Amino acid sequence: MENQKMHAYQEYVQRRLDLLTPILKQYAMGDFTEKIPVPDEQDEFTELMVSINLMGEDFQKILKDLEDQQALLDAITNTSPAMIYVYDLEKQRDIFMNSGLEILLGYSTQEVEEMGSEWFVTLIHPEDLAPALEFRKKVENALTDQVFELQCRMKHKDGSWHTFHGNERPFRRNPDGSVLQKIGIALDISEEIAAANALLESEDRLRLAIDASKLGVFDFDLLTGEVNISDEWLAMLDYEPNAFRLNFESWVKMLHPNDVENTLQVYQDYVTGKIPAYQVEFRMQKKDGTYRWILATGRVLSRDAEGNPTRMLGTHMNIDERKKREETFANYTRQLEEANQRMRTFNRLAVGRENKMIELKQEVNALSEELGRKPPYRLDFINEGGTGK
Repeated sequence: MENQKMHAYQEYVQRRLDLLTPILKQYAMGDFTEKIPVPDEQDEFTELMVSINLMGEDFQKILKDLEDQQALLDAITNTSPAMIYVYDLEKQRDIFMNSGLEILLGYSTQEVEEMGSEWFVTLIHPEDLAPALEFRKKVENALTDQVFELQCRMKHKDGSWHTFHGNERPFRRNPDGSVLQKIGIALDISEEIAAANALLESEDRLRLAIDASKLGVFDFDLLTGEVNISDEWLAMLDYEPNAFRLNFESWVKMLHPNDVENTLQVYQDYVTGKIPAYQVEFRMQKKDGTYRWILATGRVLSRDAEGNPTRMLGTHMNIDERKKREETFANYTRQLEEANQRMRTFNRLAVGRENKMIELKQEVNALSEELGRKPPYRLDFINEGGTGK
């Protein structure tokens, strides 16, 4: 009678092991699609089977969320009219690059790989290399996650030079706080720069270019403070021609409060000769009270006998759309950080899963020994660093 009970118990345990083992192996390989068929009768294995199934469902949801997040990021980056990349300082290479390089400069992924990790140095204009390397150093040594900006020329596959406006910032850091990865976006502003330069060559050519490009023109008399503005300048802020007269003080009042300090500093640095060019971005109040992003460029046309500037001519360009693309970049960075956080959470759960697998294998081994059988799982790696079966 005792032998019959033992035999029945052995068969019972074996049936449960036959249910558990295949699913546990799939879970250990990262496949959480299958579930353990839980018997109708309640026994000591039922709760364990239900727990394992719930654990599998949780991991499957996490994987699905990560896949959806990745699909969204892929859609954003590959439809963006810009180069977007993540560079790993330790690996000395880009660990992510969207299709922007091929679209904007004509180089295939294979051609970029053949250039090596320093493809950027290979393609940048020689005159822009030094400031670009200084820019790189600032980003890689940054103590905060501030955004750094760079304007440089890059060589197209057809041999022409394109001007890019780039933003970079630290993305991930090492435990000691040093920068491990940086993320960047680069927009081709060749057409904008070409238009601005052409407009500043002469007042006659300026007027012709203004009519074609819809840029606003300002003519600033530094002695009186009066500013003559074109109809396009007014239209950019939704005003009718001759809507009002402008002077320096009223222009400052139209600036967004958060942009006044920086804008006036750039202007002061330019007219005093501290910087070679006047180029600044700011928001100006429109007729309806909202704000529009403007790129202002200009140059001094005349000076007095002592070299002080007396007249300044320049342009306003509507860059609202570019700023929206930069906002998309900021959203993309935030989504990457959220995905990175999800991945860290997943890794922590994965460690817990491995520990749970070890505990389950230990229980199965113990049951096998009770049945007088050889334990099916090797667990000597726990102490010796080997690999489990």
